[in-house]
Amino acid sequence: MYQLSIKLDQQHAFIAEEILADMALAVTWFEEPGQQTASAEEFAQRWQLDAIFAAKPDLNTIKKMLRGVGCKWRSINLKKMPQTDWLKKNQESFAPIRAGRFYVHPSDKPKLPPSIQPIVIDAATAFGTGQHSSTWGCLIVIDRLARTHKFSNICDMGCGTAILAMAAARIFPWARNLAVDIDPEAARVAKINLRCNKLHGRIQAGVSKGFKPAIARNRGQYDLVLANILAKPLSLMARDMRGTVKKGGFVVLSGLLANQEPKVAMAYRQQSMRFCGRITRDGWHTLVFQA
Repeated sequence: MYQLSIKLDQQHAFIAEEILADMALAVTWFEEPGQQTASAEEFAQRWQLDAIFAAKPDLNTIKKMLRGVGCKWRSINLKKMPQTDWLKKNQESFAPIRAGRFYVHPSDKPKLPPSIQPIVIDAATAFGTGQHSSTWGCLIVIDRLARTHKFSNICDMGCGTAILAMAAARIFPWARNLAVDIDPEAARVAKINLRCNKLHGRIQAGVSKGFKPAIARNRGQYDLVLANILAKPLSLMARDMRGTVKKGGFVVLSGLLANQEPKVAMAYRQQSMRFCGRITRDGWHTLVFQA
C-alpha cells in the first residue's frame, strides 16, 4: 500500500479530496499539528491531506490532474507503507468495549450479565469490531432510538462484520433485519458472526451495491437504515436512501470526519430529510436523519 501526503491550504484540500476520492482507498485531511497559537488566516493555510492507495499510483499523473483543476500545494510526496499484519495486530489489541447497553467482546472474553446486550466479534477481515469511533457512535444511536421507537424493517447498509445489524436484532428481535455489503469478504465474515451470535435465523446477510440490487430493494420500505460507510458513498446514495425509507423512518449515517459533515448533511437535506442530531467522538461524526 502507498500513502500520498500533500501539504496545502484548506481551500485546495477540498479540491484535492474531490479529485482523489475516486482513485484512493481512503482520503483524510486535517490541520497540521502545532497550530494552537496560529491566527485564523495562518490556520487556514496549513493543512495536510493523506490518501491511501492499494497499488502505486503515478505521481506525475496525480500532479497533472490537480494542476488541471487549479489545486496548489506546498509539498507532495508518495511513500510505500510498511507491511503490517493488521489482523494479527488487531487481535492482540482487541479489548471489549461498552457502548450504551451493548457490550462488544471477542469470543475468548467473559460475557457480562444478561441485562447487558452482548455481541461477540473477533478481529477479522471486515470493518466493525466496535473499536472505531464511527461504529461506537452508531451503537449509541441505536441504544438511544430504542428508548422511544420500535422498528420492524431494518437495513445495515455496508455492514462489515454486521455489528450494527446484530445490535438492532438484540433490541428489536421481532424486526426483519438485513445486513449487506459491497465486499463479498465482508458478507462472508458477517455470516460467520451471525452464526456465532445465534442470530443467523433473524438476519439475512449478503452482497449488495447500494439499494438497487434485489436483495436490498425487494424488502419493502425500511423504518431504520444504518450506514457506517464513507462520506462520498453516503452522499451519492442519498436519493436512493430517501426512496427506500418510509415516512417517519430513521437513517443513521457514520464514517465521516467533521469536515465532511456539511456535504453529507446537505445531500440528505436536499432529499427533504430532517436532521435529528449527531454523536461525535475522536473527530468522527455520526448523523441521524428522519424521513
